[in-house]
Amino acid sequence: MRKREWIFQVKFVGMLVLIVCGIWFAFKLVLPLYEYNIPNNRVDIQFGIEEFVGSPVSIHGIKDIVDKKLVLYVVNKTGQVGDAELSQGPFGKLKFERKGLGSMNIRSRVMETEEGQYLWIAGRNLVGIARAEASFYDADSLSLAVPTGNMFMVSAKLASRTQNSFAGEIKYFDRRGREIPPKQYMD
Repeated sequence: MRKREWIFQVKFVGMLVLIVCGIWFAFKLVLPLYEYNIPNNRVDIQFGIEEFVGSPVSIHGIKDIVDKKLVLYVVNKTGQVGDAELSQGPFGKLKFERKGLGSMNIRSRVMETEEGQYLWIAGRNLVGIARAEASFYDADSLSLAVPTGNMFMVSAKLASRTQNSFAGEIKYFDRRGREIPPKQYMD
């Protein structure tokens, strides 16, 4: 009788191990196939953004930063500037982490990557922005060169971690080093 109980217990524990391994397999290998379902190409990314916005968009920039892909776009009908952040999963597929749209011409965010935090600034450059200086309440300040053109995307790795998702303050400067008043680049 004891041998039968022992065999039953071994079978029971074996079944539990198989169930736990099956659940682990589903979460680690199968679930990402459904979460990360966007092919890593411009057309499919644009289609995903257009579904979110409900209108055609023009992509003005795509930037890879470590394990993230950042997209700057403009809604064709309204001219609103938007941004999206995608992360890369197994098999090179992507998923949207965040999509944003608004009336502001310049967008910024602190994002987490596998290699640390990065500040990302992007948007319209209709007033000749040449440099952006970002300061944080709990991290080091950054200075980023802004390329010429009507739209821009710049990023830099933060030297020290911040708890904030946005810079405390960002000031913009023209090619001569003069600060550009917020009213000029906000409208």
